[in-house]
Amino acid sequence: MQRVVHIAKATGMYGMEKHLLALLPALQNRFHISCVVLFERTKPVDVYLNLLRSSDVAVFPIPIAHDVDPRTLAAVAAVLRRLRPALVHTHLIHGDCYGIAAAAITGCRCIVATRHNDDAFRRRLPVRLLSRLLAARVRTLIAISDWV
Repeated sequence: MQRVVHIAKATGMYGMEKHLLALLPALQNRFHISCVVLFERTKPVDVYLNLLRSSDVAVFPIPIAHDVDPRTLAAVAAVLRRLRPALVHTHLIHGDCYGIAAAAITGCRCIVATRHNDDAFRRRLPVRLLSRLLAARVRTLIAISDWV
């Protein structure tokens, strides 16, 4: 069974988190699913982590100290080295940044990114440039709506 690792930053129980809670258990019969959950220590996501675990999803929680945190990148890369996934699927900006970079570092060439929203900060030039740079490494980019 092929291994798929999803990478996302969770901040509570909102749209993306609910989406993964529905999607990941449904994929378990076809793939070995793991989820790297990035989180801020000031915003605990224990309920979300426990719900994923209760669905038999392997969970790897990794704290983020800052938006740009080399330790977080090293930790995500360590998980990918250990799991050696066939596919890495990222969600939201932090999942994209850390997941795509870690996949590149560890040699995973099959990367899918899902764009869940169109936040105003994404329109700023540095973020637009970063998004384009990251998108160049992605095999498939999924937008959840025509608007996004």
